[in-house]
Amino acid sequence: DANNGYIGGGLGAVNLTTTDGGASWTTTSSVGYRSYSVLSGTNAYAAGIVGNSMAKTTDGGATWTAITPPTSNSLWGVSATSATTAHFCGTGAVYWYTTNGGATVQVGNSGASGLLTDILFTSASTGYLVVQTGDIRKTTNSGATWSVVGTISGSLLTEIYFVDANTGFVVGSNGLVSKTTDAGSTWTTLTTGSTGYFQGLDFFDANNGIVVGIGGEIMRTTDGGITWSVQTSGTTENLRDVKMLTANSAIVIGENGTILRNTNIVCGSSGIDESMDLELEMFPNPVNSYLNISTTQGMDKIEIHDLTGVLVFSDQKVQKATSQLLDFSEYSEGVYVVSVHVNDQIVTKRVVK
Repeated sequence: DANNGYIGGGLGAVNLTTTDGGASWTTTSSVGYRSYSVLSGTNAYAAGIVGNSMAKTTDGGATWTAITPPTSNSLWGVSATSATTAHFCGTGAVYWYTTNGGATVQVGNSGASGLLTDILFTSASTGYLVVQTGDIRKTTNSGATWSVVGTISGSLLTEIYFVDANTGFVVGSNGLVSKTTDAGSTWTTLTTGSTGYFQGLDFFDANNGIVVGIGGEIMRTTDGGITWSVQTSGTTENLRDVKMLTANSAIVIGENGTILRNTNIVCGSSGIDESMDLELEMFPNPVNSYLNISTTQGMDKIEIHDLTGVLVFSDQKVQKATSQLLDFSEYSEGVYVVSVHVNDQIVTKRVVK
């Protein structure tokens, strides 16, 4: 919750807990974990590297009890659905689960090959597995069987998060953030403006989310991924995960013991950069047939997205033009986000058709 949390370091062999929203941390174990699934303030499961791959706590992390794994594998993800049931994934496409609080661990069949980087259940029966090489797999029968519901090419996938039963996000390399609004049936790649390698993500609600990655990269959205703003992390360490405490506060962790905490995250209104308002005009708005764009600086690219994040128009041939006329006559009525790239800056505005 907003006050209580865990941090683990697989190779650093440390487990930290906080009870004050990350203002201070206490070392509670010399065994470090890679991933956690918290059921309540006292009950949680953890996944880690070979030798310490499975554990649980029933006292808020004060003590951790090791769970005996079926084989010697490193685990990357864990998702618990009750005090007795938890699902794990990791190297060699292993998918394991327990239904008796870790007394025994069953070997499941993910149907995948390679590394499974994350697992997330949105209910006792429905869950998702992330295959690093691009597949997203889903179960609707508590892990008995899995099927591919999405394949994302050109990126290595790292982590998945669902806001609710239908709305979810997955991140990876090449600045990838992909979104589903139909429980994984379809996935839409969002425009982040980044080419970085995102390692972790979290959403406080359907609108407010943060992704973090290699080299200290942090990006934030306040409109469900339609637009993204770059956050100043103050570090070049590789950042591995993030937890949002409120819509405007978060904890970010990374390599070499990096812990970042921000309780007043700032970005443009609704995630939209208004810093160049005096240099950019779009009219008329609302628009019927044609939208005029004019700027005092030459434009490099123009993009239009609908409110689901789908790219409906892209023009990279504006060649530093200071004015452009866009045809909106064929677009359906609704709200669109127009992004104008000017001298390595992106200015975005909402336009109503």
